[in-house]
Amino acid sequence: MNKKSFLRGFGAGVLFVTVILGISCLIRTSDSAVITRAKKMGMTFASSSNNTIYDNTKTASGSSILGNEKNTKNNSDTESTPVPTSNAPDKKKKDKTFEEEKKKMEKSIKEEKKKLTISSGDWAKKVADNLEDEGIISDSGKFVDYMKENDYANKIRPGEYEFSIDDDFSDIAKTITKQK
Repeated sequence: MNKKSFLRGFGAGVLFVTVILGISCLIRTSDSAVITRAKKMGMTFASSSNNTIYDNTKTASGSSILGNEKNTKNNSDTESTPVPTSNAPDKKKKDKTFEEEKKKMEKSIKEEKKKLTISSGDWAKKVADNLEDEGIISDSGKFVDYMKENDYANKIRPGEYEFSIDDDFSDIAKTITKQK
């Protein structure tokens, strides 16, 4: 291999790597872009308020890590070190409020009626998938099996139905076959 071919190949390789790295830098996203995308997707973030508050009015000074530890025992600056103070009553109040809100939300979710529309000609599998999508049942396969085992699969009636999350397979099957 001569010198000219080697330099051409080397130059082409450098250009190729430069293009690849340039493209990868353009594709990378910043932290703020990632956070806004996560918020759009419904992720929650911890609030900036902590359960512990630090008094940072005085600055702490002391020896460095490198070994200037000569007079650390007699140093009066140790009093200026931040001391954590607790917000226990506030925390208990927040926890109680949180638990009350959680219970209200769980109750409203359980009482909420979900609507399902069944069209003429819908199979048990499609109905089960729609029920699972609405959050009424957790496993469409088990519901289809239940419908087949109890001879409900061929008796599904078209219409608009309301279900609760607490409804079990037999309630749902009887409702959509209008045997209830």
